[in-house]
Amino acid sequence: MQNYGKKFEAKFKGDWLKMPQSLCMRLLDVMSGYKQIKNPADFVCYKFPFLFLLDCKSLSGNTFNFAKLTQWEDMEKLMGVPGANIGAVIWFMEWEKVCFVPIEEFIRLKGLGYKSIHVNMIGDTNFNVYEIPGKVKRFFIDSDYSVMLDIAEHDIYDLVKEKKDEWINKLLSIQ
Repeated sequence: MQNYGKKFEAKFKGDWLKMPQSLCMRLLDVMSGYKQIKNPADFVCYKFPFLFLLDCKSLSGNTFNFAKLTQWEDMEKLMGVPGANIGAVIWFMEWEKVCFVPIEEFIRLKGLGYKSIHVNMIGDTNFNVYEIPGKVKRFFIDSDYSVMLDIAEHDIYDLVKEKKDEWINKLLSIQ
């Protein structure tokens, strides 16, 4: 089977840019590690008010092994910035499914002893493996990545709910 990775990256970018007033930039892919240049992801994408740092992966088969996420450590270092969403967009070619997995979910699953993302985790409420809706074409899928904005909005709402009292106390202590 051909390597469809680069073609999937181009398709991802095109589909992302279907959202009005969005931005999607491909970061330099330095395969040789020339001068120690290493990027934490394939793409930096933006749609107000959220920033996405995303790695695109494509595979045949039903399992994405964590070892294939080579930017894991770099992504993990960038976690915790409100409004920044970091993770991987994975295309399970034979299953005609695309999903988004936040880096936090990779870390959680690894802590539970998992070593991979299985296609059956997509949409299962026990896992934060989010299906990206799309329409299957001849080979690729026309994907609607706007669903990632809903995921990000839910995450920021949870953060505000969690931190609200702490922030109010800090404001009150300033007086």
